[in-house]
Amino acid sequence: MTQRNPMNERYTVEGKRKGTTRKSAASAKPTTKAASSVRIESTSKKKKGGKAATPKQKAEEKQTKARVREIEGILERKYYTPPTNEFKQARRAWWCLLIVAIICTIGTWVGQGKLPTPALYSLLFAAYAGIIGALVLDFTKIRKMRNAYLQQMSGAIAKDRRILEKAQKEADAAEARGEKIERSQFLAQSIAVPELPKRKGLFGKNREDVPDKDAQQAQEAKEAEEAKRAESAKRAEDTKQAKDTKHAASTSETPDDNKNDPADK
Repeated sequence: MTQRNPMNERYTVEGKRKGTTRKSAASAKPTTKAASSVRIESTSKKKKGGKAATPKQKAEEKQTKARVREIEGILERKYYTPPTNEFKQARRAWWCLLIVAIICTIGTWVGQGKLPTPALYSLLFAAYAGIIGALVLDFTKIRKMRNAYLQQMSGAIAKDRRILEKAQKEADAAEARGEKIERSQFLAQSIAVPELPKRKGLFGKNREDVPDKDAQQAQEAKEAEEAKRAESAKRAEDTKQAKDTKHAASTSETPDDNKNDPADK
């Protein structure tokens, strides 16, 4: 808005002003608030419809995903490995290539300064060849056979998935009643999944056979406590039996004393 000379009389005279300045045409334009076009959205995830997910809904989603992973894990145990000789041979060749690559890689590390340079390069080339060969075999032949087997067993997989969902409901009901069940084993038995082989330790022993120190100490403490309770119970029983014997002896001596009393005679 334009303004006249500040030294004009209407601006310098004290008291009531005699006139006012004329507003410019720019003041008639509509004004907008500062940053009115800026939109700040919440960083939290929202459901369809614009509402943020509640903690209960998040917990339900997490539980649903866990149940799906549980079913897929059991189905993978049953259908991930095709039971064919061709697949077994391919897997055996894959393992051989990996083992050769590992041995050659270790040989290049150990042989530095001991083996000639051509031998080291040969070992390095063999290691790379084994790794690349294993990758090619896995991405081509093995994966194709696995996908073909999964496609062939799609009907059985869908049927087993329905059985597992029903078994999950039964397991939930049993847990709600307070029954202790092995959930994964219960679900695997519902579709006849073979049990996993026992995992072996470093020296060929089964991990289940290796005693756990904490569990062993807890078991020994429990046995010692039970022995102590049994000993105290036996001691209390002996004390009670001695008291009963003493009481019986005292009652049996009372009639004889009465007979020998001269006052009664």
